[in-house]
Amino acid sequence: MLGTHWIAEGTGCQGSRLEAGGCQSCLLELCRRLGMTAVSEAQVHEQDAAGTPSSIAGILLIAESHISVHIFPSDRVVHVDVFSCGAFDLPTARAVVQEHFAPTRWSEQCVDRGGSDEAGSVTKRR
Repeated sequence: MLGTHWIAEGTGCQGSRLEAGGCQSCLLELCRRLGMTAVSEAQVHEQDAAGTPSSIAGILLIAESHISVHIFPSDRVVHVDVFSCGAFDLPTARAVVQEHFAPTRWSEQCVDRGGSDEAGSVTKRR
């Protein structure tokens, strides 16, 4: 297996954290608490519509691959991806996102990417 790709979505999120600073804070906290190694600064971009952010996207490159957070403030939705060639603790990743955005509804999946039997194979779990 090449690595684990955790894909999560929270809806009904707390509005006060649905901003660029909340995005950056979540990226850095995920990296720190999962024991990963940042190889760049966290990059956060706001797409504005009528003077308010319509979406906020952030990415942090890590030695193990990447962490990304995409926020839609008006919809109170957050999407998070963690892809790592190293093992990481899924309950910790889940806790960080829930602490940052307090979603009222939650969905996630975990995908094992790559495989020894076939390059690029994908196996979903959970």
